[in-house]
Amino acid sequence: MLSYFEIMAFEGLVVRHQDHVVGVTAGEALNHNTYVIHMEKGKDDYKGIYQFLNQRFAASLDKQFQWINREQDLGLAGLRRAKQSYHPARMGKKFRIQLREFL
Repeated sequence: MLSYFEIMAFEGLVVRHQDHVVGVTAGEALNHNTYVIHMEKGKDDYKGIYQFLNQRFAASLDKQFQWINREQDLGLAGLRRAKQSYHPARMGKKFRIQLREFL
């Protein structure tokens, strides 16, 4: 993602504390009213870093965006709980597809 950051018109936020990166987030506009957050990473020993990244980055976005798509929770219970704590307007259904060999 970082290799194509400018080409793909991604935007992001880096949080530093005492010259150390402690959090980073990035995303892009999906269309005229939806913004997609592709990635959030934070140092776990900085309590509240994910909430801070989410709030500050969302506040920095153009007011034209009605929706923020935070992408999938990867089936991780903690990530799903965190996403639900933001009281989303809706969460998409998850599907798992398994390919099998055809005769």
